[in-house]
Amino acid sequence: MFYDLAVETQEKAQEELDDAKYAVLVEQFETYLKSCIAPFEKAFEITKDPELKVSIAEYLKNACFRFREEGAEYQAKYDKYNEIVNAAG
Repeated sequence: MFYDLAVETQEKAQEELDDAKYAVLVEQFETYLKSCIAPFEKAFEITKDPELKVSIAEYLKNACFRFREEGAEYQAKYDKYNEIVNAAG
C-alpha cells in the first residue's frame, strides 16, 4: 500500500508546476517510500517462494535506490536487493 501511494504521489509531483506544492508532494513521496521498506523486508524474510522473494527484492531495490545517498544503510540494502534481482534475471 505504501509503495502504491508513493508511486501515485510521485506521478502527481511530476505534473505539479508550483514549486511549493511540488516540494510537499516530494516529501510525501519519500515518506511513503521509506514506510514501505520495513514491511517489504519482513515479507522478504518470511516468504519461502523464490519467485516472490525476487519480486519483493525488486520493490526493495527500487525503494532503497532513492535513498542510497542518504547513508550506507540504504546503499547496502540497494546493493543486496539489486544483486538478488540480477541473479534471478
